[in-house]
Order: sequence, then C-alpha cells, then structure tokens
Amino acid sequence: MRSIAIIGAGFSGTATAVHLLKRAHSPVRIILIDDRPDTAAGLAYSASQQDCLLNVPASQMSLDVSHPGELADFAARQGMRVGAQDFLSRALYGRYLADCLHSARASSGMECTRVWGRVTRLVQPRNHTRSWRLDLDDGHLILADEVVLAIGNPRPAHLTALQAIRGTNRYVHDPWGAWPQERPERAPRRVLLLGTGLTMADVALRLALRGPEPPEILALSRHGRLPQPQTAFDRATLLPDAVATLRGSSGSLRKLVRVVHSLSRQLNGVGGDWREVINVVRSIAPELWGGLSDTDRRRFLRHVRPIWDVHRHRLPPAAAQELQRLQSAGGLTVQAGSLESATLTRAGVEVIWRQRGTQQRELAIVGRIFNCTGPDYRAAQSESALVKSLLSSGLIVSDPLHLGIRLTGDGEVVDAGGHVVKGLYYIGPWLRARDWEATAVSELRNHARRLAEHLAGSAVNGWRHQGSQRGAWTLAERTATR
Repeated sequence: MRSIAIIGAGFSGTATAVHLLKRAHSPVRIILIDDRPDTAAGLAYSASQQDCLLNVPASQMSLDVSHPGELADFAARQGMRVGAQDFLSRALYGRYLADCLHSARASSGMECTRVWGRVTRLVQPRNHTRSWRLDLDDGHLILADEVVLAIGNPRPAHLTALQAIRGTNRYVHDPWGAWPQERPERAPRRVLLLGTGLTMADVALRLALRGPEPPEILALSRHGRLPQPQTAFDRATLLPDAVATLRGSSGSLRKLVRVVHSLSRQLNGVGGDWREVINVVRSIAPELWGGLSDTDRRRFLRHVRPIWDVHRHRLPPAAAQELQRLQSAGGLTVQAGSLESATLTRAGVEVIWRQRGTQQRELAIVGRIFNCTGPDYRAAQSESALVKSLLSSGLIVSDPLHLGIRLTGDGEVVDAGGHVVKGLYYIGPWLRARDWEATAVSELRNHARRLAEHLAGSAVNGWRHQGSQRGAWTLAERTATR
C-alpha cells in the first residue's frame, strides 16, 4: 500500500490529510506526525487559545470552500448560536479541524495514523522500496513513499537588544507558547509588547483580561501602526473591472500601488469598502507577485509591506473595539520606534528605545517583555533540527529574499542544485516565497486541496509499489493512535 507521511498536524497538515482522504483513488496510508498532543489544532488553534478570536468570520473559515456554512454548523452542534459573520474562538476552530479529520477518515475507509513524535532527519534509503526514511528523536523510524512538510509557523526572531534577558521569566520569546505563571500580587504592573500587529493584539487582550488590575501595556514597533478592523460588507459593490485593472498593472510595483489606491477611493465613493480591493489583490496575489522583478519585490518588502500588513491582516470588530477602549483608558500606549537595549535591574527590566524619525531616547521600567514581532520566516534561522538537517543536506534551499524555500508550482521542493526533489512536498507559510499570500486559511486551504489532488493523481498516473512493507516499520505501537 502506498504511504504518505505528513510532518506537522496543524492546519496545513490536517487540511492536506482531509482533502487527500476525500480524493484518493486507490488505497493509501496517511501518517500524520507531530510532537504536540493536540490533533489538528497546532499552536494557533490549541485549547490554550480559548480567549483569542479568529480574524475572519465563520463563513470564510470552513475547510471546504464549497460549504461555507460548515464551521457554523459545527458550532451549532456544540450548542452555540452562530451567524455567518460571527468571529469564533481559535480553540473552537481547532476542535472543528479535528472533527473534519475524524469525519473524513471515517467516510473514506483509508488508513490514517496519528504519530506523536518529532522528525529530526529525512533520508533517501537505497536498499528499501520506500523512497523516504523519517528518523524520529526517540530512535524510531518511519518509511514512506512521499513526504509532505507541513511544519507550520516558525518562532519569532531572536532580537539582539533582548540578549541580556533571554531565558529569564522577564521575557516571553514566543507568546503562542506557555507564559510564566505567578501569584496575582506579583504580576508585572507594566509590560512591553514588541510589535503592533495581530499577535500584539491577542497578547494585549489576554493581559487585559487578567484579574482586576491588568498591567499597563506599552506596544512598540518600527511604524507604530495597528491593524485595521474587519467589517461586514457586500462584495457585490466591487467594481466589475477591478481584476482586469490590477492585472493590467502587473509587472510594476509603482503602478500596482497607484491602482490599489485608485480602486479603493472609487469603491468608497460608491458606498463600497476598500477591504474588497484588498481581498481581490489577495485572490490574484501569486500572479501579481510572480510578475514583479526581484528589485520591485525588495522595494515592496521595505516600503509597502508595513502598510499592506495593517490593511490585509485585520482585527475582529470586537477585538478592535477593545483595543480602542484600552487606548482611551490609558491601559495601552502604542509608540513608533526601535528598542535599543533591555537590562535586568532590581526593579524589573530597564528598556531604552528611540522614537521613530528622531534621535530622542526614552527610558522605561517594565516587568516583562513579550516578543510579538511575528514568525521569523528565514529558513537559515530555524531552530528545528529537521529544517537544519534539510538545509545542511541541500534538500531544501532558501529563496533569494529569505521569505521561504524554493518550490515548484505543484509544491515539490527544489534542492540546492536546482533539481526537483521527487516525492518531497511543502505546504505552509514558506509558500510566501512563491505566492506571497500564504499564511491565512483562505489561501492555505486551497493549497492543501491542490496538493491533495496532485498526490491523489500520482497514484493514477503510473505509480507502482512492491508490497505493503508493513514489516519495515519499527515504530512502537505506543506512539501511534488510530
């Protein structure tokens, strides 16, 4: 029986497995591997994210695009009254993904095994009928015909200014992980959040809900911009020639920026919403991104990206309103500037930062610093043993702009020599190097569907095997659950 190993059981890995279970034309064994106990949730949608809301309404978050009400129906079965424009919790979404996987596995009759472990190395063995050997950190191994890398978002970058406090309970490097626990009377009275994007918003709102005396929050980023709020809007008001106009400006960043501004103004003038223009740009982002030169791409990253991010990565209305309330009440202060140093003192952490556009330096004492700068997508900076191994062996290579790794249009990995690595695929945020927009459910669910269709099709297009190879498994039964 053909076997496909998916490394990572978060959204991307789960979505790929679900679509593959629905589309496989011949018997296939799917092995989902992750070192987290949660099935399907990953870090973003784990049980610890109960207080954090999705940034997109329920009708746009279903795994199956053809059934936009699927997530709302699941919430209704949990006893919730949910409308299409409601913003649900991340934890609920994790349970929904697990339910999708369970249903797909039950209806397909295919074998789908969940393995709890960490893959540290991929090897192409020469003396087995399987194409890949996956080495786990506990000494076990898995043999598979194809491998899908769905390793999820990396952790934030290590900032030089924070070197002195790394490893202390005064610093939270990854807000999506565990936070230090302390008695309420010893909780920090003031905290610094580095970054002012969606991660900052989630952290600030969680801190605001902590006890009767939440800490005073200072949020600092290079531009000091907060994400724009989501709204409910009628897509029918979109100008009919918007897509053609955008495509006609592809190949020039200057023209694209000018057209997006013009379309947004026109749309607002006829009672529409500029967010519709952003969504249309997202829908053809791979085409637009692919048409830009490396020079224009670098210009975009340096000059346009900060503005794009706050308009594209938007807040749920309730979260935006609460942040506004916090700011008005003095509980949240947002500043534009850069951190220069952080030093441990008896009073806490002494931070020095410089205001944007000036040489003026500010000093503040905070009890804790949270790194809310977002994932560090540079593959060379990854802390993953697997990624380090893949880079050192040349199986994967960074793209020139260090946004991700080199891939084909079908998601196959391209190695350091420029050759396609047959049977090795990737899905996740590193697709940004190829398509730019590749971090949200609306994009990743389509990538997962297309990858599943490609994998399912390869079983039809002349795939051959030499037996089931069940005897080749050395994985202990205790690590696998059906």
